[in-house]
Amino acid sequence: MADGLRAVVFDLFGTLISTDPNDVLATRRSLADDLGVDADGFARVRTEMREEAETGRTGGPEETLAFFARRAGGAPGPAALRRAAERWLDANRRWLTPERSTLDALDGLRAAGCRLGLLTNCSAAVAPAWADSPLAPRFDATAFSSEVGFLKPHPETYRVVCERLGLAPEQCLYVGDGGDNELTGAAAAGLHPVLLDSAAGARMAKLLVDHEAATWTGARIQELGQVAPLLTTETPTA
Repeated sequence: MADGLRAVVFDLFGTLISTDPNDVLATRRSLADDLGVDADGFARVRTEMREEAETGRTGGPEETLAFFARRAGGAPGPAALRRAAERWLDANRRWLTPERSTLDALDGLRAAGCRLGLLTNCSAAVAPAWADSPLAPRFDATAFSSEVGFLKPHPETYRVVCERLGLAPEQCLYVGDGGDNELTGAAAAGLHPVLLDSAAGARMAKLLVDHEAATWTGARIQELGQVAPLLTTETPTA
């Protein structure tokens, strides 16, 4: 591999999987119904308390939903919380189903001797659902913000995933759709960032405020099949 590159660290949402914003919003409305709270109030709390929830400070799925519900003026009982948590996990299992072309691209990288890492900002419902995804056995290391305790672009998130890969940051490409200023964060942490400029990323941009795809001037690709050539040519730079 070129210039000592040994691994690719991938973002999840908008990069490896595509989630329909309408599906996400519909799921949130259903969760609000399960919890007995106003849907708009639930959505507002979910947005306002994102950092607390996605850094693990609100606990697991049921605890996080109870936290959201209380903030939205509700007091769901144990049965309602269990029902909502299972709905949330089912939604994430559904979203963690990648396209065949994604799996083929990952398999090609592994066959070439490349190590794979995952770094994602996510809720407490993602890690439990990840174990059931066909993505899981293809990765050598994962770092979920809900268990790392920091959100991208905090440097600690990149340090953790590189450490779990057993590699230095400069030995890793970072591929993402640009959400949460993750590419700038990857570059600052010493990785080699590459923008995946795809339709899935564009859909994610509608759900995030800090999305840098439109302003990114560094390396970019249009599909995951274009990652492998980057490992055998000159290292991409921002």
